[in-house]
Amino acid sequence: MSNDSNSPNLDAVLAHLADVVDSRRADLAAGKVDPKSSYIAQLFSKGDDAILKKIGEEATEAVMAAKDSRTANLAS
Repeated sequence: MSNDSNSPNLDAVLAHLADVVDSRRADLAAGKVDPKSSYIAQLFSKGDDAILKKIGEEATEAVMAAKDSRTANLAS
């Protein structure tokens, strides 16, 4: 786990990511972005199932990376 000194940076990164996603969604709704040119817009155009599938994939990768990191720390 990260310590508190890393939390503000992580918070800023997550806030920026949320802003980008919100912007892509708004741009797609306004017809300002083509789903062929923006992966996020493509996910939104495909609907909730595509978005949730991607979130699940990323969550699985995060869990596996955390496990691998823990295993590496135990071995050293």
